[in-house]
Amino acid sequence: GIAVEAGRALVLDRDAMLKAADQAGIFVCGIDTSLHGDMME
Repeated sequence: GIAVEAGRALVLDRDAMLKAADQAGIFVCGIDTSLHGDMME
């Protein structure tokens, strides 16, 4: 999968990105780095 910092990734064609990710069998998600907790340590 692909994780990027939420609000910091430039996506020109969201539908095409999601279709390509689906075809590749991977996920794409945005991570909010302002959140605190176990996942951000």
